[in-house]
Amino acid sequence: MHKLSRVFLVFALLSSLSIAALAQRPAPAVDGYAVFSEMRANAPVGSCGCFWMSGAHGGFSLPMWRDFSVVIEAAGHHNSQIPNFNTGLSIFYDMGGLRMRVANHTRFQPFAQGLFGGVHGFDSYFPAPVGRFPTSYDSSFALTVGGGVDVNVSRHS
Repeated sequence: MHKLSRVFLVFALLSSLSIAALAQRPAPAVDGYAVFSEMRANAPVGSCGCFWMSGAHGGFSLPMWRDFSVVIEAAGHHNSQIPNFNTGLSIFYDMGGLRMRVANHTRFQPFAQGLFGGVHGFDSYFPAPVGRFPTSYDSSFALTVGGGVDVNVSRHS
């Protein structure tokens, strides 16, 4: 048997074993959530005219490769009257990124994720640099890095 033929045979055997091993893993699931949330904010900038904004956020993750998933998240929050300021504030953000799950055989599945995107504030007063007029809206870069733990409440989840 040629040396090249042996290499091909070994490669084909190892490939079939890895496919069989992948078939035994449970299929990764699409993960999603939607929740009511409160956001603590302050305005005007540099002071602690702190206030709460009510809203909701939600997102989902799609399995991509092994223990990695693509995550998409969006949220919106609103306050109709900032204390000591004659206007309200609305904020919307959307972000995307990667989640890495730490695979284990317990009910607890820890994960870490990093998301980036943009945030858009509107229906308020946004100061402008010298020489420009203030506006009622503004946008900026958004970034979040964190993690958590998913807990299976039954063996079927």
